[in-house]
Amino acid sequence: MNIDRLRSIISSYIDKDYTFLYQGMRGQNEKFVGRVIKIYPRTFLIKTIDGYIKSFSYSDFLLKILRVLP
Repeated sequence: MNIDRLRSIISSYIDKDYTFLYQGMRGQNEKFVGRVIKIYPRTFLIKTIDGYIKSFSYSDFLLKILRVLP
Protein backbone atom coordinates (compact mmCIF):
# COMPACT_ATOMS: atom_id res chain seq x y z
CA MET A 1 0.00 0.00 0.00
CA ASN A 2 1.45 3.37 -0.93
CA ILE A 3 1.28 6.54 1.14
CA ASP A 4 -1.25 8.24 -1.14
CA ARG A 5 -3.69 5.36 -0.74
CA LEU A 6 -3.18 5.42 3.02
CA ARG A 7 -3.80 9.18 3.14
CA SER A 8 -7.07 8.75 1.25
CA ILE A 9 -8.20 6.10 3.74
CA ILE A 10 -7.32 8.32 6.70
CA SER A 11 -8.98 11.35 5.08
CA SER A 12 -12.24 9.40 4.89
CA TYR A 13 -12.28 9.52 8.73
CA ILE A 14 -12.31 13.35 8.83
CA ASP A 15 -15.24 14.91 10.71
CA LYS A 16 -16.83 11.59 11.66
CA ASP A 17 -16.60 10.00 15.11
CA TYR A 18 -14.96 6.58 15.28
CA THR A 19 -13.74 4.29 18.01
CA PHE A 20 -9.98 3.78 17.83
CA LEU A 21 -7.77 1.22 19.52
CA TYR A 22 -4.13 2.12 20.11
CA GLN A 23 -1.93 -0.84 21.05
CA GLY A 24 1.00 0.66 22.92
CA MET A 25 4.16 -0.90 24.19
CA ARG A 26 4.14 -3.62 26.83
CA GLY A 27 0.50 -4.49 26.26
CA GLN A 28 -0.86 -1.06 27.10
CA ASN A 29 -4.01 -0.63 25.05
CA GLU A 30 -6.03 2.55 24.84
CA LYS A 31 -9.51 2.69 23.40
CA PHE A 32 -10.96 6.11 22.61
CA VAL A 33 -13.59 7.82 20.50
CA GLY A 34 -12.51 10.67 18.27
CA ARG A 35 -12.28 12.10 14.80
CA VAL A 36 -9.44 12.91 12.45
CA ILE A 37 -9.12 16.69 12.34
CA LYS A 38 -5.96 17.34 10.32
CA ILE A 39 -3.74 15.45 7.90
CA TYR A 40 -0.07 16.30 7.39
CA PRO A 41 2.53 14.75 5.03
CA ARG A 42 3.80 12.30 7.67
CA THR A 43 1.28 12.45 10.51
CA PHE A 44 -2.37 13.04 11.28
CA LEU A 45 -4.23 14.39 14.30
CA ILE A 46 -7.19 12.88 16.12
CA LYS A 47 -9.29 14.91 18.54
CA THR A 48 -10.94 12.77 21.20
CA ILE A 49 -14.40 13.45 22.59
CA ASP A 50 -12.62 14.43 25.83
CA GLY A 51 -10.93 17.30 23.97
CA TYR A 52 -7.42 15.82 23.77
CA ILE A 53 -5.49 15.95 20.52
CA LYS A 54 -3.39 12.91 19.67
CA SER A 55 -0.81 12.65 16.90
CA PHE A 56 -0.14 9.47 14.95
CA SER A 57 2.03 8.54 12.01
CA TYR A 58 0.83 6.67 8.95
CA SER A 59 3.06 3.77 9.96
CA ASP A 60 1.02 3.39 13.17
CA PHE A 61 -2.03 2.80 11.02
CA LEU A 62 -0.19 0.64 8.49
CA LEU A 63 1.34 -1.62 11.17
CA LYS A 64 -2.04 -1.85 12.95
CA ILE A 65 -0.75 -0.18 16.09
CA LEU A 66 -3.75 2.14 15.63
CA ARG A 67 -6.96 0.56 14.41
CA VAL A 68 -10.50 1.70 13.79
CA LEU A 69 -12.99 -0.53 15.55
CA PRO A 70 -16.36 -1.38 14.00
